[in-house]
Amino acid sequence: MDLSVANLGLIFFLLTVIQVNVLASSLSSYGSEFYLAFPRNVNGATNLTLTVHTLKSTSVQYSIESLNQGFSYSGTTTAGDPDVVAIPLNYEVFLSSYSNRKLGLHITSPETEPVSVVAWSRNIYGYFSFLGLPCHTQPTNSYVYYAVSSHGYSNFPGYFLLVGCMNNTNVTIVPSQYANITMPINPQSPISGYNTYRAGENNIFVVHAGQTIKIDQAFVDLSGTKIISDAPLTVISGHSTAQVPLGISDADPMATQVPPTITWGTEFLLSPHHNRNTGQFYKIIAHKDGTNIQRKCDTSPTVNATLSSGQVYQFNTSNTSYCSLVASRPIYVAHVGTSKNFNGGTYGDPTLNTVPPINQYIHSIEYTRYFAISSGVNLLIPRDQYFSSHLIIDNTLFPISWDSAIYFPNGTIAGYGWHSSTSGTHTFTHPSTSGGIFLSVYGWTTFSGYAFSGGMGLDPINSLPQVSFTQELFIVTEGSNDAIIYLKRSASVEEEVSVRVSVTPQQLDTAEGGDDYLSKSAVVTFRYGETLHNVTIAVIDDLYAESTEYFTVRLEAIGQDVFAFPITECTVGIQDNDYIQIGFSKSSLIIDSTEMTLDMSNYRGIMQSGEISTVQLQVESLSGEALNVTRFDFYNYSGSYSATLNLSHLPFSLVYNQNNAVLLGRLAIDKSNINLRIEPSVITVTYNTKTSYATTTTQINHMSSDISTVTITFIPTTSSQACVSSRPITVTSSITTISTQVCTFSEPVTVTSIRTSMLTTATSASVINESPSLSKITITVEKTLPCSAAILPTTQPNQSSLNSSVVVGGVMGYVILVILGVVGTVGGFFCGRSTRRQQGMTMSATNVPGVIFSNFNDYEGRRKAVRSGILDKNQSLPLPIPPHNIGEEIYDDTAIYMEMDNLQKEMTYENSVAISAQ
Repeated sequence: MDLSVANLGLIFFLLTVIQVNVLASSLSSYGSEFYLAFPRNVNGATNLTLTVHTLKSTSVQYSIESLNQGFSYSGTTTAGDPDVVAIPLNYEVFLSSYSNRKLGLHITSPETEPVSVVAWSRNIYGYFSFLGLPCHTQPTNSYVYYAVSSHGYSNFPGYFLLVGCMNNTNVTIVPSQYANITMPINPQSPISGYNTYRAGENNIFVVHAGQTIKIDQAFVDLSGTKIISDAPLTVISGHSTAQVPLGISDADPMATQVPPTITWGTEFLLSPHHNRNTGQFYKIIAHKDGTNIQRKCDTSPTVNATLSSGQVYQFNTSNTSYCSLVASRPIYVAHVGTSKNFNGGTYGDPTLNTVPPINQYIHSIEYTRYFAISSGVNLLIPRDQYFSSHLIIDNTLFPISWDSAIYFPNGTIAGYGWHSSTSGTHTFTHPSTSGGIFLSVYGWTTFSGYAFSGGMGLDPINSLPQVSFTQELFIVTEGSNDAIIYLKRSASVEEEVSVRVSVTPQQLDTAEGGDDYLSKSAVVTFRYGETLHNVTIAVIDDLYAESTEYFTVRLEAIGQDVFAFPITECTVGIQDNDYIQIGFSKSSLIIDSTEMTLDMSNYRGIMQSGEISTVQLQVESLSGEALNVTRFDFYNYSGSYSATLNLSHLPFSLVYNQNNAVLLGRLAIDKSNINLRIEPSVITVTYNTKTSYATTTTQINHMSSDISTVTITFIPTTSSQACVSSRPITVTSSITTISTQVCTFSEPVTVTSIRTSMLTTATSASVINESPSLSKITITVEKTLPCSAAILPTTQPNQSSLNSSVVVGGVMGYVILVILGVVGTVGGFFCGRSTRRQQGMTMSATNVPGVIFSNFNDYEGRRKAVRSGILDKNQSLPLPIPPHNIGEEIYDDTAIYMEMDNLQKEMTYENSVAISAQ
């Protein structure tokens, strides 16, 4: 490295320091993914290369792949030893035609091992080079770039070359007032026609990752042409044969990659091309209207200018002038080398490189000088809290004798400049890990020149105004007329920005436009200084009791000057103000049999179609012990319900406490998404006995002789009428008189069922009730054998029953007579002692089509069936039961739940019983 001793002030510290690889910027020109391409050199290049640098002291693996799969390369690079890769010459992008669409180069490295890439193009007529910028994702939904170019020689065009970073990137080209744009209407079509777009006209198209679209135009300066995309984009801009200024010979190609406006800044330091007496030009492009610029060079007076959006401002300085720029709004700055013969020059030609703002300086930069007769590197350092008069060069700390102090327009020192002639590869690093520097590298031959930026930050320092919903969920009560949605703005509150708020139905939304709310799309404008706004959406108040319903609202930015972030979608919940009231039809009930019917009424409200709620009905003792629990669904509710419960299985003392309240019925909400009220929720039940009886004798068929024990059991309906000594009941058969027992029956008894192992022919036996006569007799024959008996119809008269039992010899089985006083009859069969018990309870709905009572074990399944219309809405279903194993005994003296058979199928009642058995 040829560092001028004078420029180092002859004295330096030979202090070796550990290389610091941390960048002051979190995003910079060092990255792990690039999409680059080469614009065609004038008359075609004779040499194309990519120089890959790293700040890592260990080898970094990277790769290059072309979109057309015609070129690939894998290599390594190390700090101080960059890799230079020759690119095939057929990867120049010449025209905008479809045949030039797949010439992009994809450069990647591990995310933790970023690299820097510089492109170099050379031919016998001239050189150009540019610093490649990675495809960084920024916090914006609109990336804005501006072309920078020049006038040129004859009909050679200026251009900008687009390379997609992501698939399906939407791109809009907005011509400036200075230049029309001629390009394919649809770059994705191989047969697309061309169109010329003028100021005020846009062309919108799609570009995919690695695709290349070159847009060029002769006889104009394309600077100020706007390119907008919804994803990161590589934009390389320049001229194939620029003349700077126009009409001055010679001409040369030039190029630079321009950063998006979100990375632009407002304060800049400018350093000259020291080894050219022609001086240089600077081009400034404004993004916002009313951008005020102040520039101060050396000790000269401050010069002011005001620019509109897309306007280009250009000025020339001498080869010794250091300058500062201060803008009221973010701007882009390019350093432009002049044509050879400008201002008495004797060598060199036009060059172009981007100048970053001060707050995009980075901590460390490695660069390589290309071939040139005269070359140089310029260093700029800000005068901030991290400033030092030393610099780390190739891991060695040197004191620096600055060429010049650089002043802001207000007279304070903005920074310092220094330059040196160089050769080879070198690394410049700020002594402070938080400090930043900028290097520009350039070189000249007699008729050519090149220049590029050594490195720059790409942080989103020029953040767009951000507009967001204040929260993700807004709740409104039906009947409040409007839902109020709040938005807030942060950053750049001095800008006027607009966003669109729209109701956007989603698949998971439960509220429906037109029924629950009025759809809306509105533009919200934040004026100067405003940070909070709101939008109202009308909510419809209906009469249905419904669950809380939801709909979706989205936020979109309008234009490129605002960013919708971070909450761009919110949900509005509509809480219902209607409710359903259901309750017992009366608060008390007197019953005179073991069948109890509880009536329930709908007192208020209607439900929306498809809504279902589940109510739990619990019968309990006065002490609060639950004796029976069942659940039922209701929907589209109207009318009333009734629940009929057979109490014969309950403990004696709970049922037969005559003339006293013995039971409670209680309603409660089990599952409901709507506003549901239960009132009255409690009913008291009192038993009052019957007094009339009839005389009857019931014949039954004789059972096979292998049943050695038969038990006849009578269950009284009240505890006060237990078995009393009286005339006997006699059960006889052809074999023997089985048993007699003295009992008086003041209440009816009921034949319920008979189960045997098989049925055979037999003579008859009889049960004789002499006084008082029986209305119904229950005979239960039980054996621990598989069940194969049939249930025979029986007819019985209406009477009360008491409890009695007759035991007739034998060891294998027994018969249980259960005497129940009921209106209606119960039938069925039992298989073994451990199989089933029956509980007679049915539910019915009056004037309520479509009521279905769910099985407790399949609540969700029946709920879905109701919604889909699979079940018959008038179907009577068995009562719910808790989960248990098949064959498990689920009822004893203390059990709450009873397993239920399908009562309609297993119970047929007549006025007598005929039982056939072997």
